[in-house]
Amino acid sequence: MATVVDMTQFDAWLKELYPSGVPQDLALKNHVFLNKVRKEGNFVGEHIVWPILYEYGQGRSATIATVLGASGPVGPSKGVRMLVTRSKDYAATFIDSETILATTDMGAFAAARKFELDNILKQLGNSMGHAIYRSGTGALTQVAGTEGAAVGAVTTFTCSPITDARHLAVGMQLDFADEDTTGGIRAGGVRTVTAVVVETGVITVDAVLTTPAVEGLDFVYATGDRGLKLKGLAAWLPLTAPALGSDSFFGADRGVHPSRLAGLRLDQPTYPPEENILELAERIAEQGGTPDWVMISHRTFTKLVKRLGAKIEIENGENPKVGFAYITMVTSAGVLRVYPDPDCPDNLGYVLSSETWVLRHLGEFPHIVRDDGLAALRRDASDSIEIRARYYGQLMCNAPGHNGVFSVG
Repeated sequence: MATVVDMTQFDAWLKELYPSGVPQDLALKNHVFLNKVRKEGNFVGEHIVWPILYEYGQGRSATIATVLGASGPVGPSKGVRMLVTRSKDYAATFIDSETILATTDMGAFAAARKFELDNILKQLGNSMGHAIYRSGTGALTQVAGTEGAAVGAVTTFTCSPITDARHLAVGMQLDFADEDTTGGIRAGGVRTVTAVVVETGVITVDAVLTTPAVEGLDFVYATGDRGLKLKGLAAWLPLTAPALGSDSFFGADRGVHPSRLAGLRLDQPTYPPEENILELAERIAEQGGTPDWVMISHRTFTKLVKRLGAKIEIENGENPKVGFAYITMVTSAGVLRVYPDPDCPDNLGYVLSSETWVLRHLGEFPHIVRDDGLAALRRDASDSIEIRARYYGQLMCNAPGHNGVFSVG
């Protein structure tokens, strides 16, 4: 007689598979910066008030009368007050009830179905890894072509750059928009990815791209993501400095002192990455920072190793099964560890002071949803159960000026 697995038994089975909630290595494995960045829980309340000091008080002069005089330079320290809010991300899987009932051995069921849970955690990790390097808009890529020119009555488009194709997946539903941060999603419904060619960046979807017309340089998003992802390194350290009066980052105008509130930047794509790293580390040290990490893409890392003839070393992450490759570079700011991160865009690199970064989160990061005490739900009008995973969190930096971004050609 078949064994009936009820909800209580299923919950116990999950706890046996994942005795401490969700194993972070499933979600964070191979995502270098996401794995290494410091994490703190207890992100409660509507937001976190996040003050950043950018200027010391100016009550100083070689003349005492100037310091104490009413018209002198006496003044308090300068800072901004950010109201940092959480972002959230979800993943879910549905497991057919007949499959559960037809499996008489719980161990066999676990072996056969554990990959379903592992896969949603890995997918959530991929989403987090991508977001932690981006600006929060959720854009995965842009459509190659000329601005304003319709791609035509075709079911394919090419990613720009083509290496962005690695972030799209068969079965993913896509939205398109003319602008990344303004205006609406193009009407006409979503397109579902049916094929991905990573080498050429060509994406095939299930409907032609003319109703409505998708144009060159349109931004591409996973449906439901636009404007809702966490604000990653590209938001905290933009390659273009924020202008005074036109910036509102968590409610703060970083244009009052872009280098200290939005990091340092080197837009020199024709320079070798090692030169940009050396110069940016020097500038960070001049600002009082102590950089120790460099994050670049695998392609940039390979070119760097070939040019420098550097020896690749391996370190362990938070989980000893997760090892990270790196090389060391000696700079005027000290010794930096240079890491290849598959999430880092090919056209950017980051020189970071690791102690200035934290990923604040609510609940475990990530976690299986157990709001009603059970890890699985019966689905309405469907002979199956549903398991959800999620995270609530935000990347935060207490000294952006001790970090920097550089362009890579």
